[in-house]
Amino acid sequence: MVTETKTTSYFGRIGNSIKGVLIGLILVVGSGIFLFTNEGSVDISEYAVNALEQFGVENLETMDGEFLALTGEVTVDEVLEDEYARYGNALVLKRDVETYAWVEDENRSTKTNAGGSSTTTTTYSYSKEWVRKVPDSTQFKDPEGHENVYNDFDISTTRADMMNIAGLDVDTFGLRMPAADTDVTGEVEVLTDDLWVEGEYLFNGFGTIGSPEIGDARIKYYVVPELSTATLFGKWNAERSVMDPYYEDEAKIHGLYVGTKDMALETMHSEYLTKLWMIRGFSLLFMFVGFSMIFAPFHTVLSVIPAIGSLGKGAAGVLSFVLTLLVGGIIIILGKVWYSWLLFVILGLILAGVGYKYYKKS
Repeated sequence: MVTETKTTSYFGRIGNSIKGVLIGLILVVGSGIFLFTNEGSVDISEYAVNALEQFGVENLETMDGEFLALTGEVTVDEVLEDEYARYGNALVLKRDVETYAWVEDENRSTKTNAGGSSTTTTTYSYSKEWVRKVPDSTQFKDPEGHENVYNDFDISTTRADMMNIAGLDVDTFGLRMPAADTDVTGEVEVLTDDLWVEGEYLFNGFGTIGSPEIGDARIKYYVVPELSTATLFGKWNAERSVMDPYYEDEAKIHGLYVGTKDMALETMHSEYLTKLWMIRGFSLLFMFVGFSMIFAPFHTVLSVIPAIGSLGKGAAGVLSFVLTLLVGGIIIILGKVWYSWLLFVILGLILAGVGYKYYKKS
């Protein structure tokens, strides 16, 4: 553990907070733009619902150019492997790698002193953890004794070139695939002496799973297996006997989904909502940080008396939160209206009605 203490003068704090106002403005404007454009995200399930359901290869020659949802059993003739392991027939083989490494944890606390100066105490602590990305130990505050060791293993994904669905051979290039989440670590054939089985993992290193050394690697394999029922969406190209991407407005639909067409539509809609709310959440967070930075000079000036400065900081936090909800909410509503012609028409009619009402009164 390493502790670092730094004192900033009252006028230094004011100067830093004023500089932060510009960054705060950029964050507010940038997050507002992201919020607005995010409302134009396409829910492809609204387009995919119009795909023609097809449960086999019969009559495909008459459906050239049609938007299809082909449902059936998915099989693969290809055996998937990478440089370290081989699995049987599967759509996707994913290698997940974790390395035992030093991790730096930074804990910072700031105390405002009488007269407006501040003292910041930063504590750097170090622990050994399994991580997917090894930190650069040369950038640690105290690299001595915390040097990380790198290995040759990395995360990778291998997919089958071809698959057969409902009797149709399909090239998988460019296809959206289901997530590889079926653990097959205990079923793969290991192709190298550099890996061996330890517990639920394939392992490489000088220690063990229970007592690892820095630089040791543990690996898991996951697959998208052959599927008893899946649905493939795309535009049927009879001349080439392939399923091309289907485009409509801003939507691109070209993917394989587990289950029937209805189940696939639910998956599409769920993925859309997850992405929509993730961007909303991150954008609102950055907007809050931006407003907090804009108001920072005011409570920094008041911090010449620490108690008053703390009250001012609390008030600025509440105001930033309220403004984030208010401005963010308005931007989301405006984005919804802008990207929806129906809402746009309804809002126009409402505004026209209000205007006509005031015109009659006058």
